[in-house]
Amino acid sequence: MLGESASESSKRISDRSVVFSYYEFLGLQGLPKLLSADVKYLESKGCFRVPSDNYLDDFMQMYFLHVHPFMPILNEGDFWNSYGQKDNMLGASKVSLLVLQAMLFAASAFVPLRTLRACGFRDSHEAREMLHQRAALLYQFQSESNLSSIAQASLLLSLQSSARDVHNNTSFLSIAIQCARLDRAHLYSVLPQMSARERQDKKRLWWCCLVRDRVIALGVRRPLQITPDQFDQHREPFAEEDLECEVGRSRVYDSESKRSLIKIFVTQCELAAALTSTIMAIYPPDSVLMSLPHASPDLAGLSGRIKSCRQDLNTWSDAAEARLKHNSGKDVLGVNFVTLYADLLQIYYHTARMALCHFIIYTSSTCYARNADWTMQLNISEGDLKSAYAGLQDVFKRLVKSNLAGYLPISASAYTALPLLLASLDVCLSTSEYQKKRHMRDLSQWAEAMRQYERRFRFAKFVSEIVRKVLQFVNYASSSRAPWSPVDNISGLTASTPNHLPRNWSEIHAQNPQLYFKLLFSLDHSLSYGKMPSLGELPDWSLAQRSPRRDKSLDATGWANGDLDLNSSAMLGTFSPGVLERSVPFDCSSNEQWETVLSIPRLSPPPYLQPSQPPEHEDVVAGSQTNLASVRSEPQAYHNDNEVDAGDDQSMFDTLSFLLQYSCPSIG
Repeated sequence: MLGESASESSKRISDRSVVFSYYEFLGLQGLPKLLSADVKYLESKGCFRVPSDNYLDDFMQMYFLHVHPFMPILNEGDFWNSYGQKDNMLGASKVSLLVLQAMLFAASAFVPLRTLRACGFRDSHEAREMLHQRAALLYQFQSESNLSSIAQASLLLSLQSSARDVHNNTSFLSIAIQCARLDRAHLYSVLPQMSARERQDKKRLWWCCLVRDRVIALGVRRPLQITPDQFDQHREPFAEEDLECEVGRSRVYDSESKRSLIKIFVTQCELAAALTSTIMAIYPPDSVLMSLPHASPDLAGLSGRIKSCRQDLNTWSDAAEARLKHNSGKDVLGVNFVTLYADLLQIYYHTARMALCHFIIYTSSTCYARNADWTMQLNISEGDLKSAYAGLQDVFKRLVKSNLAGYLPISASAYTALPLLLASLDVCLSTSEYQKKRHMRDLSQWAEAMRQYERRFRFAKFVSEIVRKVLQFVNYASSSRAPWSPVDNISGLTASTPNHLPRNWSEIHAQNPQLYFKLLFSLDHSLSYGKMPSLGELPDWSLAQRSPRRDKSLDATGWANGDLDLNSSAMLGTFSPGVLERSVPFDCSSNEQWETVLSIPRLSPPPYLQPSQPPEHEDVVAGSQTNLASVRSEPQAYHNDNEVDAGDDQSMFDTLSFLLQYSCPSIG
């Protein structure tokens, strides 16, 4: 663990680990050039040690079962050839220790607890942290000089993000892309005098970089690192033939399942290409989230770009449906991974649809000068937004019901944040007990998915905390009754005049776009930067036209103006679904306090570094289900400083109970 002495570290791993030189198939090109002091330091951190035979087998099998299908950086057949000749290489190429340590890290979330404990780790969370640190130290001390190996390891190390370093994924992706470029992997289609094997390896590496770039950008709202002007993704795209050499050579998948998984990865490469235009439009380089949109003369050009984005996504969807229609595979260890990774693509696709729809609706809300073509795009987006959310609901309902959500990669945590927030809003807006129970059943699907992630990834708890903070902001902002009046210029978001209170999240952006997009901005900013936005980071439109507080009872017009009072009798049944005797004790009695609300405090890293308690039984199924328990605790108050505690060891269910004060039924 971090901060352990050399003797403590050595004691923890001495029984079930060996020095990497024990295996002939492992190498480290830069080791001879390291200073003796650096070697001793790396040794004290366990960087040169790997699990012994049987335990290493467990790690490698879990790696190729869970990680390789969505990030095939290695030729699986060639790896097993080298791995099978541990004592006598017979001319086979060696595997870099840096790459192997990164593989151990990536696989550790799925390795049986008995194996992890035999290797000196308390649980998968500790294993991920320590193994990530070992691989990162090997990189930082320049122990490996092969550019391709550094790029491969960095891609795997990008599968980590935490409250301490939310940019870890982007940082290691940057390293991977830089090293891949230096290795000229992006020129795989034009470099002369390159063997077919070398060309295939470079192509595989570069497309893994591109796919990872799109997944991170869409999930945590960041610009692309590989832009269209840097690489023509339509010239010699990735194809099934590029992975055909692995069929029949896998130790974890039969040939039929392997072919199906290859189809899925190729389809994911096509999705990465289709996502490019959408991400470039929504999260352009050198820009800020939800900045004021283009002036009216530019709307025509923007409308054309949006049409192209929508067409790219629709074309991919049609092609993917045809390609994967008859895809099938056998269960492995009780899990159908073909279904799992096909559903993962649908999560990415529907999330992109929602992001594009939000961009269109947001732009329309801030620009009143629209032509007929733009109005048509807006009308389409209203329906597409609900359709995409329903698509996500269907996917997660299948995954949760079959206990597969816990096998999704770490990126799924960020992709669950928005639907979790929207489902929570639906519960808050329930106007009857029947409606509340129905919305709670929907919410329980997202909560259960997040809980399954938390078993493997601490980042999932951090994402849950972000959603909790955004919802807490809704509660606080609502109780302040500081109005957001509709504004008829580009600096404010126009709102329709409602004749009833909003009944679900999809009605909020029509009746109060200021509130709706402030919530979205807070969520996006938190996922991207790891903290809630401060007053200086809020977009211009969110600060415009704030009127003095007015005392008046809540009605439909009051909602449109933002005059929400959670303590009023009209709202007790909506924003405070009460099974507890006390309501949320928020009180905002002055404009000065309203300024404090807008200055949302920083999310301090929660105590994730504390070792979590292992489950009673080591082989607990990832998707086992429990009821939501009501939690009787006071919500944290907001302060002017940026040191608000980001959370405690509450589970996702405890957090939602704390927020919604409602007991959720078990998922059937």
